[in-house]
Amino acid sequence: CILKEFLPFINNINDWSRINLENCINKFVENKKIKFFIFGKPMRLVLTNIINGPSIADILYILGRESTFLRLNNYINRTT
Repeated sequence: CILKEFLPFINNINDWSRINLENCINKFVENKKIKFFIFGKPMRLVLTNIINGPSIADILYILGRESTFLRLNNYINRTT
């Protein structure tokens, strides 16, 4: 699951800021050699229950570290 692979990337962020989150997302997509929407659509859906909306970095920032990990882990645990 691509979202499970993303957890270690955001886990290493010490300063939970929009810029750091955006850089982390861009680095992840680049390392995986995937189009952004392959990552972005499911991520946004898991985090907000809608497909379109604000940037992923904004969503992560607003939710905060704890809520982000809680939502991602709940989804991953349900699907594995």
